[in-house]
Amino acid sequence: MNFLDTAKDSAAETLNTMSATVAREVNTYRTAYTTILLFVVVSLIFGAAGYFLGYAQGGLAR
Repeated sequence: MNFLDTAKDSAAETLNTMSATVAREVNTYRTAYTTILLFVVVSLIFGAAGYFLGYAQGGLAR
């Protein structure tokens, strides 16, 4: 019985450690993905703004 308790505790601890590691990894990747996505969106917004500003000044009318 003592051996089973020890094995159960060990398995639970291993599982907790693994899930914590996975959560940390996922959080890291989510942060990187969000940063890249934000950069792309901001780039698109500035690109569109520059396009329309150039258009308003007759940059595309030539």
